[in-house]
Amino acid sequence: MAATQEIIDGWQGDDEVEAVLAEFDGDPRKAIRALLDDIAVLADDRPAPLLQIVEPDPESAWGMRRPS
Repeated sequence: MAATQEIIDGWQGDDEVEAVLAEFDGDPRKAIRALLDDIAVLADDRPAPLLQIVEPDPESAWGMRRPS
């Protein structure tokens, strides 16, 4: 535990980290939770399909139906 306290006491900080902590009133748990939520949203993000499947239409002269 003493080694961990030395690391914390000797930490000079990082502007980006300090900015994130400031957004959450200095509460590291809130900041970490928000960052994890952001990561989860990004992980669930799916790109739009590049192609749209066109199904055959027996009534069309070309045998293809336009997507609706």
